[in-house]
Amino acid sequence: MLLRAVLLCALSPLAFGAGVTIELDTQISIGSVTYTDTDDGWINHDSVKKGLDSFQEVSVIHQDVISRVIFEQENLSIDVISKNNYLQRNTISLNGYQATQSYPAIENEFTVYGIIRDTPFIVDKVGDTIWQWGGDYWKDLRASLDLPQGDFGDVFIFGEHYLLSVDGDIDNGLWEIGVTTNQISGISLEDENASLLFTHKGALQFYKKDEYVFEGYWLEGDYTNFDVAFDFDFYPNFRSTILNNGTVLEFSDRKNFYILWLSDDEVLPVQVYLPAGWSKFKGCFGGYFKSFCIIKTEDQGYAIYELVDGKFVLDTMLDQSFDYLGVVNIIAVGEHRFISAVTLGVGPKTYSLLSVNEAGMDIILEAEVDTENEWYSIITSRDPGVFYWVGREVGKTQLYKAKVSGSVEFKRNVEPADQQGKNTDGEANLDGSQDDDSDDGIGSLPVYSALFLLLLLIPRATRKTR
Repeated sequence: MLLRAVLLCALSPLAFGAGVTIELDTQISIGSVTYTDTDDGWINHDSVKKGLDSFQEVSVIHQDVISRVIFEQENLSIDVISKNNYLQRNTISLNGYQATQSYPAIENEFTVYGIIRDTPFIVDKVGDTIWQWGGDYWKDLRASLDLPQGDFGDVFIFGEHYLLSVDGDIDNGLWEIGVTTNQISGISLEDENASLLFTHKGALQFYKKDEYVFEGYWLEGDYTNFDVAFDFDFYPNFRSTILNNGTVLEFSDRKNFYILWLSDDEVLPVQVYLPAGWSKFKGCFGGYFKSFCIIKTEDQGYAIYELVDGKFVLDTMLDQSFDYLGVVNIIAVGEHRFISAVTLGVGPKTYSLLSVNEAGMDIILEAEVDTENEWYSIITSRDPGVFYWVGREVGKTQLYKAKVSGSVEFKRNVEPADQQGKNTDGEANLDGSQDDDSDDGIGSLPVYSALFLLLLLIPRATRKTR
C-alpha cells in the first residue's frame, strides 16, 4: 500500500444530527477526566542551550501502545490520543499540566481514529460507520447521515469535512462527509495503485490509469488534471510538502526518488534536478512552509539546500557525520536549522535533536528507543518561535518544548555570493547512479540514493465534475 501523506491543520468541528446510544464498557465512565496528582508541568533542562532560550520536557503516560495522534490546539494546549481497547486523550496545558480523558469503548474493534479541532472520532470498519463524540456519548453518524455503502477505509480531514475512502461495488471511491455526503472520486485508496496528496491548491489523488501512466486528479477546485508517465514500481511512496507558492511532490522508495515542483502559477508540475556533482540525497523535508533537502556534492560535502521555485539554493553547511545518520525531518527558525536524525545500521536506534547554524552543529539531546516502531520527530507549533521534539514510545509520549533564541525571521547561513553547486540540466542528471550502495532509509521515512527515469507530463483538458 502506498505511503499516504496527511496535511495536519486546525479545523472547526462539524455540526451533525443526534446519534444513538450504544452499549458502553462499564469499566470506563463516560468521558471521565482525571488529573495527575504529581504533575509539575514543564520541567526545565539546565544543560547549555544551543540556539535555544529554553528547553523543557514532560512525559505523557498512556495505554501500552504508541500514540498516533498529536495535535496542538489554538490555545497552544496539546492533545495526545492513544488507543488500546478504548480511546484515551491526554491534554497538556500551555504550562505543561496534564488531564486525562477516557472515552467509552465501542462494540467493535477499531484502528482508525483522530480529532477534528476538539472532537474525537472513530472509524468503525466492522459496522462501516463513523462515531463522533457528542459530549457524553458517541454519535453514530449513519443514524443522521446518508453514509455510502461499502467497506470503510482511511479517513482524512478535508476542509471542514471528513474525506472517507470506501471500497465496494456500489459506492466505491472517495467521499466528502459533512452536513451532506458527496462522492468526489470513483477510486478508493484501498486500491494499491492509488494515493492521496495535499497541495497548496487542494487535495490531489494519484491513481494508475495504464501500465506506465498515472493520473493526477484534482479533488477540489477547477484545475486541469494531468498524466504522469513512468514505471511506478520504482516510486511506490508519495510525499508532499506545501510551501507559500507551490508544493513539492516526492516519489520514492528506499533506493530511487523523483521530485516534482507544482508552482502556484503553473498548470503542470515540472521535474526538479539535483545540484551538479551530487553523490548522496537524504530527502526533502518541510516546516513552516519551507522545504529543506540534505544533499552531498563533490564540492560542498553535506549541506542543507532550500528548494525555492523548483531550484536548490545552498543554505547551511553540514559535516561528514551525516554519512551515518538518517534524517527524520528539518525545520528552520531564524538562522537555526533543527534536525531530528537517527543512527543507521543494526542494533538499538539512537535519535538526536541537532542544532545547526553558520557556526557549526551541536547535539541538543539524544534518546535511545527499544523497538523499530518507536521514533522521535519534530512537530512545529502555531507559535513560530517554538517547536516540539516528540518521542513516540510504547506506553509513553515524550514531549520536549524548545523556545528558539533570537529572531524568528528566516536568515540563510550561506550568502548568495558563496553559492555553488548549481542545478544540472536534465541530460546530465538522468544517468543518476550513486557513489555507494548504502541504505540510508528508516522505515517509511526513506533516505535515498538515485535513479532517474524519463518523466512525461501530458496536459489534459478535462476537469473534475461533481
